[in-house]
Amino acid sequence: MVRITLRPLVPGLYHAALRMPVALGPAALQANCYVAVNAAGLHLFDCGSYGEFPTLLRALAEMFPAKPVRAVYLTHGHADHCGAALPLLGLGAPLLASPEDLPLFRNGGPAGVPKAFTYPPFSAITPLYDRDMVAIQDVADFQVLHAPGHTAGSLCFFDRQNRILITGDLLIGPMKGHLATYALEVLTAKRQPPVELERHLASLAAAEAATANGSGLLVLPGHGPPFHTLAKPGEFQRTARILKQTLRKKQR
Repeated sequence: MVRITLRPLVPGLYHAALRMPVALGPAALQANCYVAVNAAGLHLFDCGSYGEFPTLLRALAEMFPAKPVRAVYLTHGHADHCGAALPLLGLGAPLLASPEDLPLFRNGGPAGVPKAFTYPPFSAITPLYDRDMVAIQDVADFQVLHAPGHTAGSLCFFDRQNRILITGDLLIGPMKGHLATYALEVLTAKRQPPVELERHLASLAAAEAATANGSGLLVLPGHGPPFHTLAKPGEFQRTARILKQTLRKKQR
């Protein structure tokens, strides 16, 4: 079984790259999970696919023995981000997400997708709304940003004081070193109807405006490595270009 490595980002916040339920040729696909750790326990932002649940649970237990999972915050209702939600709920961890993605959660993913992109359905969520606050003591105070487009209920989490943004799939991950995941994200964008692409573009612009600051931003994306905007300043614009190109082709 492949082991998961939890890498520290800032004090109390860790990153894990989890395998996705499919591969494109020989290339592995990965989605990100972020773990905030304080005295109360573990707070997960996304939880990976259903098949990764045992591996994720073992990695958490090995690195943080005796610390329970206190909550799981979901950026959206796709299998690579919320597939392990039901077994975590079974362990007593509440699931917090946008109620606008409840149709996806209840269906176990979007209608018509391959079986690999489905997951055990669930509906027991604590709703999160735009501008809600998620306070994780001694780690971060995240503001919820509703970012519809990729899904109706896509969410970002923004810690203004520490300049951290968890984006879910608002951003398309990098091509270099992550070609397979990048290709899958672009294919997903091509499946979106024009109205959803327009919403995605609007959410992208709104999130960039809400988080703008000369000191930069630590971005924790749904796919690909975390990065700082001072080191990679053009990532919002790069995603916007890809979405606009896709939208133009659909409107021809």
